[in-house]
Amino acid sequence: MLETITFRRATPADWPAIRSLLQTHQLPTEGAEAHLDNFIVAESAGALAGCIGLERYGRSALLRSAAVSGAMHGRGIGAQLVTQLLEMARQQGIDDVALLTTTAETYFAKRGFRAVPREELTAIFGDSADMLGACPAPAIAIRLSLLPDR
Repeated sequence: MLETITFRRATPADWPAIRSLLQTHQLPTEGAEAHLDNFIVAESAGALAGCIGLERYGRSALLRSAAVSGAMHGRGIGAQLVTQLLEMARQQGIDDVALLTTTAETYFAKRGFRAVPREELTAIFGDSADMLGACPAPAIAIRLSLLPDR
């Protein structure tokens, strides 16, 4: 029998499970809880299967905290979380989404993200915990425009 996966916006009650999942994947938790209103969670049988979040900075956003529970890998949950998050960003009037990564550059490149100098992100997201050191210095900066092609 296939498990049903549901997706929804995160609530404060989700934070302990989100924090635990991020820690399991050795992802930064600093500053994440403050942006919980822009997180999406995936659930299976009442348990957290995955999460992803946005930190808004004007018309730009920093994608962060993308993680899928080890038991749920290989089921397309990560791709669905990314798709839903980018759609949420478009609906909120976000023009571009960026992230720092040490492991997922290829994954996001397949979705249209392109490498940019880290300094380009620092100018926009300089107050983010990720930019202030929560994300390791060797992380690669990548960015995706959500504006329609003209």
